[in-house]
Amino acid sequence: MYQKLGTAKLGIFIFVGSVLLVTIIFVLGNKEALFKSTFTIKAYFQNVEGLRNGAPVRLSGVDVGAVKDIRIIGDRASTIEVTMRLVSDVKRFIRKDTEAGIETEGLVGYKFIALYVKESKAEQVEDGGAILAREPVSFAKVIEETQGIMAYTKEMTKNLADIVAKVNNGEGTLGKLLNDDQLYYSTAKITESAANSLDSVTADLRDVVEIYNELGRGL
Repeated sequence: MYQKLGTAKLGIFIFVGSVLLVTIIFVLGNKEALFKSTFTIKAYFQNVEGLRNGAPVRLSGVDVGAVKDIRIIGDRASTIEVTMRLVSDVKRFIRKDTEAGIETEGLVGYKFIALYVKESKAEQVEDGGAILAREPVSFAKVIEETQGIMAYTKEMTKNLADIVAKVNNGEGTLGKLLNDDQLYYSTAKITESAANSLDSVTADLRDVVEIYNELGRGL
């Protein structure tokens, strides 16, 4: 009985210890930050698109920290404060004009924050200071715009089909021109007559030029 009780206590101790360790890692964001000096920065978004606490923060593709806290501030739900804990090694790169963008790992992967550093002389951000936020592209908005484009394309295709049908039925000026045989032959005769007239004018001009040449030789 005492052996079973001791085993139960050991199991509880291991369980509580594991929970505490996971909690510490979650709060700090990543396990590397347990043994490194860190600092915090903030960014303010209108929509975080499902970003969660503990999400990685990356600089040039390298994990440099994690999201520490996400909360709605102010009187409106359109201002969301995201607090990030970063390792102090990258503090010299983070300036007040640095942008934080919410990105997605793959098409349907988890969210993370990417830091975009600019080559500028802006002031270095202080511990607890704020940087700029780059609003994420809403996947739902992309779908909505795509549906709008598809609907517009469908309407344009229908209108084009209606125009072609009217032309084939001889409706409108273009339809009559393409489908009226009499109008076609009349147009062909006019073209032929114009060509004959042009040939006649060309021949007369040649005669006039020849007369001037003869007069020139006579002088």
